[in-house]
This record gives sequence, structure tokens and C-alpha cells, in this order.
Amino acid sequence: MLCDEEQEPEIRQVCVNFVKRLIMQLRERLPDNFNILKKVNMFAVDNILRPHKNIFDFINIFEYFKITDIGKLKSQLDKIHLIKWEKTEESMQFWAEVLAYRDAENNNPFKALALFAIQLFSLPWSNAEVERVFSQMNILKSKLPNKMALKSLNVILSIRYGLRRHNECCHTYSLPQKYLAQIKNKDKYLNDGENDDIESLLTCLI
Repeated sequence: MLCDEEQEPEIRQVCVNFVKRLIMQLRERLPDNFNILKKVNMFAVDNILRPHKNIFDFINIFEYFKITDIGKLKSQLDKIHLIKWEKTEESMQFWAEVLAYRDAENNNPFKALALFAIQLFSLPWSNAEVERVFSQMNILKSKLPNKMALKSLNVILSIRYGLRRHNECCHTYSLPQKYLAQIKNKDKYLNDGENDDIESLLTCLI
């Protein structure tokens, strides 16, 4: 149905008013921490590798999330651009490389910063994804396997969502050979305190 020329300005104004009210309502529904969430981009690979960074913005984020050892993260921020990184095209792949990095003494001098950045990028922007996680959790930890340990539940969920991020499934994903070789090693089952292998495997799925 076409409107005549006399009605067109009025209809246009009604549409403009509707969009204005919609924007105002959306702003009112934004969470209180929206300004902090907007600063997540500071941890993007292009920004984090700049020699000169606005350290005060980073400190504000650390303080907001109640980080106790801010000096440690600040020190890692100051040095991270000095390393020649390979995966600098995509931020999550970059931080996965940082998390797996080892220096000459087999230490990771950027582990705290990498873990914080990955957790920051993992923040959901809506509750839809969180509800999906709860649905998956209820499927895994039902009335039958109700004694499943929290650690096991966390690992299973991490693997599931890691595979989904890579558009893979358990039928198509090829497990690295070094993990297949450990299946027959009873020491890996007896040593409950060893978490390095689990963290390394989960890093592959980030």
C-alpha cells in the first residue's frame, strides 16, 4: 500500500520517533559494566603488541575485576611486545600462543596476563550462551552421574565448546598423538595433581 505525498512526512517522523525510543530503551537495559566491557578491545592482538599503551585503562580493568597483583600484570604488559609472536592474526589464537609460551627456563612469564585476557574474552555479552551452558551441564550431570567432580564437568564442557568454536565434533576431531600415547600410561591416571597436560589440551581448543 502506497502512501500519498502528504502522509509521507508524518510517517517518516513516526519512524524516527520509534527508533529514538528504541535506542533509549536499549541504553537503559545495558548492564552497569558496559563501559568496562567496551574496553575488552584493548586486549586485541593489535593493541596489546603496541610498544606504548595507555596503562591506566588497563589498570582500571584490573581494579574492576579485583585483581590483587596488578603490578605483576603491568610488568607482563610492558614486556609482551618484546617477544616475536607467530599467531598475530586473531586475538584468541594469539593469547593461546601466549599461554603456551615457555622461555629458556621453561617458565611462562606471561601466564597470568594470558589467563586474564582469555577469561575476559570469554565473558558472555548476553545470558543466552550462559543458559546453553547450564542446559549442557544438566545433561552431563543428571541424576545418574550426580557424583561427577566439578573438575571433570568443567573439562568436558570446555572440550565441547572448544570443539564447537572450531566447527568440529568428537567424530571428526583428531586428538594429538602425544595425548593418545598417554592413554596407556598409568602414571597419568595416578597423578591427580598434574594439570599441565589438561591445560595444554584445552589450549589447543581455544
